[in-house]
Amino acid sequence: MINKDNIQDISKLSPMQENIFFYGSLQPHSTAYHITTAYKITGKLDVGKLQYAFKLLIQEHPVLRTVFTTLPTHGPLQVILRNAKVNYNYIDHRQSLPEDWHKVKESEKTHRFDLQKGPLVRLTIIQLSDLEWILLLAHHHIILDGWSSALLIRKLADLYISENIYDIQINESSRNPFLQYTRWVQKQDELSTRTFWTNYLSSYENTLRLSDFANGNEEDNSSARIIVSILDSHQYESAKNICTSLQITMSTFIKSAWAITLCRLLKTSDIIFANVVTDRPSQISGIDNALGLFINTVPVRFQQLKNQSLGQALTSFQAAELQKTNHQYYSTANIMSLSMQRNKLLDHALIIENYELKAKQEQVVDVLSMQYIETEEKSTYPFNIFFIPKEQIEIRIEFDPFIYDSDLMHQVLSCVLTTICRMVKEPNACMNELFLECDECFTNIDTKVEKASAPITLPNQTIQKYKTGTESELARLWQNVLNITQEIDRDDNFFEIGGTSINVIDLFLKLQQQVGKNCPSVSALYSNSTLRKQAMLLEKNGGQQEVDRKTPLVEL
Repeated sequence: MINKDNIQDISKLSPMQENIFFYGSLQPHSTAYHITTAYKITGKLDVGKLQYAFKLLIQEHPVLRTVFTTLPTHGPLQVILRNAKVNYNYIDHRQSLPEDWHKVKESEKTHRFDLQKGPLVRLTIIQLSDLEWILLLAHHHIILDGWSSALLIRKLADLYISENIYDIQINESSRNPFLQYTRWVQKQDELSTRTFWTNYLSSYENTLRLSDFANGNEEDNSSARIIVSILDSHQYESAKNICTSLQITMSTFIKSAWAITLCRLLKTSDIIFANVVTDRPSQISGIDNALGLFINTVPVRFQQLKNQSLGQALTSFQAAELQKTNHQYYSTANIMSLSMQRNKLLDHALIIENYELKAKQEQVVDVLSMQYIETEEKSTYPFNIFFIPKEQIEIRIEFDPFIYDSDLMHQVLSCVLTTICRMVKEPNACMNELFLECDECFTNIDTKVEKASAPITLPNQTIQKYKTGTESELARLWQNVLNITQEIDRDDNFFEIGGTSINVIDLFLKLQQQVGKNCPSVSALYSNSTLRKQAMLLEKNGGQQEVDRKTPLVEL
């Protein structure tokens, strides 16, 4: 229970936060979205001073004092506390082997966060010797994106080197850029954005995805989870020259390279994948230097016309991407609900990481230096591809070996490099020449493509009559939550007729208002997603009693 006297502010969640919060509701013991970043510190460190700097940082930035709750009348909310616990740990490892700090990091990765109680950020200092230290920053992704995490470390370092740190007074301020962002999102024209995404996804009929080739080995615990390759500086410079001549961004080039790779692998000319984007509206003052979760995951669609040149394809693709700028705030779940594929639209994500800020964090303060080591995060996608531009481009694939075979992932990485090299070598080539099939990667793809080309059959062709009053009333509730008028079949799936993760929470809250403690959990509603199964849950929880038709579950 949150002490109301300790509440500074309350706000709804951003779309990305809603997705993360919903996943946490379904998997309360999961460590997904738990991010751990390691830095090496060399020199004489004042541990007490660093702890005080961390305390000031939490006082200064409201997002670090955030917890989450759910109210029946408002849904999920984020609550900014006036005062929050400072979770700081010091571990003396001077009598241990230097590499033993990794055991602490592994333990930290499994130490989950409680979204309702907080704190959602932790700092651990591991002393290896008199002049060597490891700093571990752990936080939940629901409050910070990668850019904000790097900013946090820079702000922590700036506070630490302040000459008058113990005289600094942090005054409570009503200004909170991240809450300004969430309220900015709520003011956007949702109808316009929904129309945009509906048109963006229209006529997309491809049902073949990379995950259709998943063939991991559950017995093989030695399979690599991360594989890395490098696009050398010469190729990178050539790619930058192409971007300059075509007046496109490097982001456009990278996304196009991955899209063309997927098209080659899956033998299609129309592909969609997820992309993590930054959303920091310039209308909000100071947002570039603010801490928070200013990102979202949105679909990227690449439609290939084989008679186009590569240059024409890249410029038209960038024009299409620019049209998305004002609509990138929209919830991923809501976007997927507008497609024919629903929740099967996206099965992996592309992430372009800007490490410029982290590179600058290798700094010297008197006799003290700090250097970035690594960041680890457990993703909810079983496969992600990262592009990290530095002097070269690092291409990293992270995957679940229980789902994807390591050899297959190496082949995919090889195909990415081949595609980029061909794009750089033949920038004026016709797409027919670049659009070659990678049969060596997928020997059984022909049957998969044939299967994928079959038309999508929509549910609810023949309506089955309801067998209980609970089913009938629950169907009315579904119509209310989903804002639809179509008749619902007792075997219809909530998600296949337009339901999203956010709709499930809405359904849960409305049911909770009507049936109280007999309401099934969010996880149960998600796992039992047909009308018939949810009605059975309600009847079971209510002692096998049907819902009285004279007392509807919700006022329509």
